Amino acid sequence: MKKSDKESKMARLWLLVGSLAGIFGSVLIWGMSLKEYMIVHESRLVKNLAAENVGEDEKPESDFTRKIRYIGDGVYLLDDKDEVICGPYKSIEIEDVNMYSKICRFIGSNGLIGYLSAVDGEVVISPQFVQASEMEGGITFVRDEKEGYYLNDKGERVTNNEYLYGFPFSELQGLCARVQMPDGTFAIIDREEDILLESCERINELPGALTYGSAIKDGKAILFEFIFGEEMELEIIKEYGEYCDISEVYMEGFAIVENEQGLKGAVCAWNGEVIIPVEYKSLEIEYLQTEEEGKENVLFKLQNKNNKYENFIWEN
Repeated sequence: MKKSDKESKMARLWLLVGSLAGIFGSVLIWGMSLKEYMIVHESRLVKNLAAENVGEDEKPESDFTRKIRYIGDGVYLLDDKDEVICGPYKSIEIEDVNMYSKICRFIGSNGLIGYLSAVDGEVVISPQFVQASEMEGGITFVRDEKEGYYLNDKGERVTNNEYLYGFPFSELQGLCARVQMPDGTFAIIDREEDILLESCERINELPGALTYGSAIKDGKAILFEFIFGEEMELEIIKEYGEYCDISEVYMEGFAIVENEQGLKGAVCAWNGEVIIPVEYKSLEIEYLQTEEEGKENVLFKLQNKNNKYENFIWEN
């Protein structure tokens, strides 16, 4: 065998050995990373625990920090000292933890969803759901293998009817919720499960402070208002047969509407009157500070049918 052939074979051999070593090293590093992968999320809350009559500058603060870490056999919940509180689970939704609730969702070994306390890691509601939303205001919407309903933070069922889906009881100060009925339409229910509005194709997100809302019903845009008395009621402010779409009601008390030609305008939520005629190709809003504290005017930036731009200021 010629010397050049031997050198060529030796070069290929060393190349093969080097490649195998590289692959082995990569596998080793990957395997080590599985053992303790990374901290993927941290929830750090600062809650004011001051008693009454304590000076504002003297109020003590307490840190509440929680982390999740992937280790080889699952996900663990850790405290601020990196000590394990609970685990392993398939998943822990640490993003659920906030200043109002320290209960978060997790996925157990059975592949179903439950709830646990981020304070001590104790299981609050055992994993038994195929669908579950974040616990808000002490109530959550869940779905088991058979039906969907609302639970409280003790695991007690608080609604009797079945729903395809339920939005959180956190809108309109927690007094009501939007739900999807078994026939696919949307409705609004109160805490006693009385139906305030039904048979809608869509109900937009309800404000937290205002009592106005908007929806699409029978293909038409509607505005409505919640009336508070001995019992909460819902009253239709106006139905717009000429508008096929409507936005949520913004905090300043208006909604953007659209007709079948795709032209846009705006209406006042208080009385249903038109603020901006529905004749613009595009509509953008911007808030303007005023000299009056806590009050903002609304600037509508409009593009007309001739592709020219106009401005309109609404002093609400």
